[in-house]
Amino acid sequence: MSQSNENTDSTYYADDNKLGISDKNEVNRLEAEGFVNAYFFIGELEIEQISLDIYLLLDIHNIAFEKLYDWAGKFREHEVSVGTINLTPFPKIREEMYRLCEDINAHISYCLQLNEAQMKEEALKLLADAHHRFVCIHPFTNGNGRMGRIFINLIAIKLNLNFFKLYDEDLDRQEKNHSKNKYIQALREYDRGEREFLINLLREEYKSFSE
Repeated sequence: MSQSNENTDSTYYADDNKLGISDKNEVNRLEAEGFVNAYFFIGELEIEQISLDIYLLLDIHNIAFEKLYDWAGKFREHEVSVGTINLTPFPKIREEMYRLCEDINAHISYCLQLNEAQMKEEALKLLADAHHRFVCIHPFTNGNGRMGRIFINLIAIKLNLNFFKLYDEDLDRQEKNHSKNKYIQALREYDRGEREFLINLLREEYKSFSE
C-alpha cells in the first residue's frame, strides 16, 4: 500500500470551482461550511441508520462539496502524486474502499464483543488503522484528510465513543500548526510501521473525554 502524503486534503486551485471564486480564503470558508453541513447530517443519523459503506461516504462527501465542485460525491478519477509518494491508482479506489469498509465493519463487530477495557484499546488500534488506510487510498479529489476524520468518527459512533479531532483546528495559528504537524508526523511514523504515535494521539483525546 502507498504511503500517506503530508497534505492529506490535496485541494484543487481556487479557479477550478463551479462558482468561479478566485479568492482562496473564500473557497476555504465555503469548504469549511460544507463540512459543518456534513457533520450536521451525521449528527441527525441514528446508530442503526449508519451503514458504514462507500455509499454513505460518497453522500457525506457530496454534502460537503456539492456547492463548489462537480466532483463532489465521486471517487477520484485521476492519478495523484505528492512528491515521490504515489497513492492508490484511481481504477482501484472503489475496490480498495469496499475492502476497507468490509474490514472495518468486521473489526467493529469484534470490538463490541469485548469488555470495556479491552474494547477501548482495540478501538484505538482500529481508529488509527482505519484513518491511515483511508488517507493512503486517497479516494477523493479533495478533502481526504477531513473525510478520513469523518470516517473514524462514523466508527466512533458505532462504538459509542465521542468524536475525535486528531488535530485541533480551533487553536490560534501557531498552536494549530503545532497540532497539525504532530498529526502529520504520526502519519509518517505509521508509514514506517511505528503505529503507536497515531494511536497515542487518539489515546490522548480519549483521556480528555473523561477528564
